[in-house]
Amino acid sequence: MVFPAMAACLLLAWSQMRYQLALRTETKTLPDGAGDLKLDPLLSVEAPSRSLQLSARYLPTILLREPRERGTFNLLNRGLLSGTLRLSKDRRVLAEQRLAHGPTDLSWLALASDVAPPTLTRSFRSPLIGALESSSSLSFEQTLRRRLRFALTARYSLSGGLSGEDQLVLPRVRSLDLGASGTFGAGRETFSLGMTGSRGWISTGHRTSLLESSIGWRHSFRHRLESELSAGLSILGGDPAERSGVVPTAAVTLRRELPPGRRGVGGRITLRWGPVLDRATGALLRRAEGSARLDFAPLPAVVLSASGGVAVTPDAVPPDSRVLAQGAVGIARKLTSAFTVSAGVRLVSLPGLEWAGLISTTLSEQGFLR
Repeated sequence: MVFPAMAACLLLAWSQMRYQLALRTETKTLPDGAGDLKLDPLLSVEAPSRSLQLSARYLPTILLREPRERGTFNLLNRGLLSGTLRLSKDRRVLAEQRLAHGPTDLSWLALASDVAPPTLTRSFRSPLIGALESSSSLSFEQTLRRRLRFALTARYSLSGGLSGEDQLVLPRVRSLDLGASGTFGAGRETFSLGMTGSRGWISTGHRTSLLESSIGWRHSFRHRLESELSAGLSILGGDPAERSGVVPTAAVTLRRELPPGRRGVGGRITLRWGPVLDRATGALLRRAEGSARLDFAPLPAVVLSASGGVAVTPDAVPPDSRVLAQGAVGIARKLTSAFTVSAGVRLVSLPGLEWAGLISTTLSEQGFLR
């Protein structure tokens, strides 16, 4: 009965179905004379209706590499399906499925430049490995009062290498997460309270568990400025050989939105301390992270940017580095409402220093299917 109902809703919403087409190209010049051409096409379809909203996104990554010893053609498939069912004015159910399958080198070139590098960050010279990532989630949201909301979430995730050889570099990790959260908004203030429990099973035979609670506060200032503070406790468990006990967690974020189509300044700075999952081992590690981004628009169609991130992992085991850092500077010009060109330079410390020059273009179009 569910699938016929979804099909009927799609047919009824066909005249209002929205779509988005986009293509992002990125050319990288590397210090050893190598080069990459990355293509990121996007196809997105959304079917809104009064009680049911469905959306699908297909966003593969096509990578052409030189010289041939690094591999010539690689295709990483990624997709997302999501739906929102409104049960009543105050209740709704959300479902989401994410899937990625294909080769990856797990290098820093695949990261956003304004985040702290993850624990498993490799050189662009690293060989490709086959990887799989899947995440299924189901959430229930209830509005108790006008400004008070409550949510329950369940998520099952699977990630890791495809073959046995790939799993030597990227172990297969299965995890189950259950969470509950509440938010209360009052004027410019938003308060939140959340609790999450997680259990992980790693292909190496290890087990992990995490119980985390946190409280948060968000304040909206004038002039597009916003701050967020959160603090809590995490209880680590699992195998006796793994680190366990209570770890305090904290995060602070200050951001200012860049005014669209106008001169101005925008940016973000984030500091965080807490446990993270080491993808190379499946273990939970304590970690301090910091990241920042600054955008300056001297002209409405031109944006200058500088960004970076640093992470310190006290529990890192050699040869893994305790400190990872990256940074980037760039310029972007919007030629039309649908076409943008940008260029920049990126640096990373793994701890060895690597750099790359980049030129990228973005072309997008959106509208309604008739």
